[in-house]
Amino acid sequence: MKKLSYLILAIALVLVSCEKPTKSEPSSNALVSAFKLTSKQSPRLKDVVFTVDQRVDTGRIYVPDSIPFGCRLDSVLPMVSFASIPQSAYVITPDTMIGLTGSDTLNLSKQPIYLKVTAADGKTVKIYHIDLFVHSIEPRQYVWEQLSDALCDAMPMEQKSFLEASGDLLMLSTDGFNVKGFRSVDGSNWTECSISGLPADCSVSDIVYDKDGAMYYYAVGNTLYSSEDGIMWSSNSTEVDFIKLLIVYDGKPWAIVDEGDDHYQLAYLDGSVWQVENQLFNEKELPMDFPISHYAVVSYTNEAGQAHALIAGGYDREGRMQNGLWNIECLTRYDESGTAQRSYRIANLGQHQAANSQPFAGSSIVYYDNRLLCFGGMNSKQEIREGILCSLNEGISWQETDTLNRLPENYIPRLQTTALTDGEYIYLIGGKTDSQVLTDVYRGKCNSILW
Repeated sequence: MKKLSYLILAIALVLVSCEKPTKSEPSSNALVSAFKLTSKQSPRLKDVVFTVDQRVDTGRIYVPDSIPFGCRLDSVLPMVSFASIPQSAYVITPDTMIGLTGSDTLNLSKQPIYLKVTAADGKTVKIYHIDLFVHSIEPRQYVWEQLSDALCDAMPMEQKSFLEASGDLLMLSTDGFNVKGFRSVDGSNWTECSISGLPADCSVSDIVYDKDGAMYYYAVGNTLYSSEDGIMWSSNSTEVDFIKLLIVYDGKPWAIVDEGDDHYQLAYLDGSVWQVENQLFNEKELPMDFPISHYAVVSYTNEAGQAHALIAGGYDREGRMQNGLWNIECLTRYDESGTAQRSYRIANLGQHQAANSQPFAGSSIVYYDNRLLCFGGMNSKQEIREGILCSLNEGISWQETDTLNRLPENYIPRLQTTALTDGEYIYLIGGKTDSQVLTDVYRGKCNSILW
């Protein structure tokens, strides 16, 4: 037994003596793998994502966009991850050079800023330029300006404006006897133009415009008027009796028509034929609470690429003010042969859901920056509404906009304004109050719309 113990000890000694001592080489990797900033004064900094660009010469640490508006950089804590533990890392600003400890706050409010990393070998050095730029303006801020205090001298009885495919603005107005036109390329300077082909007593507020097809439409009785420029109009007799043109949706003008005995229905122009939609409603006709005047309409395509048309508020055929929000949607199905079959569906999203639940009329709605914005109008007490209503869920619920979207102080609350958008700007043109007709022009833009 003693001999066995000596044998084991001898083997162990041989193994230990055979192992050559090793010495690991210090790493020459001086690369930064991640970078972020935190600050008690600016909590949003922790959510800012930085990019580390390992360029051959001087590396770059930056934010692809910019740091959110209002974030302070005068007391921040840099959190740096390294590919390998370095010998040292220093932040170099115009005022100082400070070693990173992981716990000290730094003032990084002045450019240029560099990060100098020395690898564990004490020889390899990598320098990064840290680009820190804070948004100088609030991205959600809306900026409004008045382009014209009166685009024409006359005070029209009725008016409506359009934003054409070319980007030009056209306002059509009437005093009850004559229709006039005013055109502008910038919203500030307007030129009067003669209108021909429309009836003298035309209700210009009932004109609709197909921006994609660059075509204007107006209807009265069984006559449809159309124009490519809003200036020269032609007319054609139709087989339907129009109550009012409603909107252009899916490239087609839609109208409220009377099929006889006050049997109202919706119809749309398909080529040269008006198609009456008899299956849109359970009652097989237009519901009694569907608005026929002073409603707000908007046609738009949402973020998901779905096209919608909304008809909101207004007065029904018995003169009652409504607060419904009607949604028209195009449905595409494919038959067995693969041919697309298009149909339409309409639904009232609910009276309790539209524009703060109160009946309203004379408002104007636009779809801008993936939200619906509702301007002006009046409530059931005949009070003109101030401010702007906003819906982020396509009309299901509405709230007043916060201080980031306020109309100018000199903007007069009104109804029957025309709200238009080209995707970049919102235009508010004209309208009226209890005592005056307005022909002024305002333009607004969200700062982030093109970021």
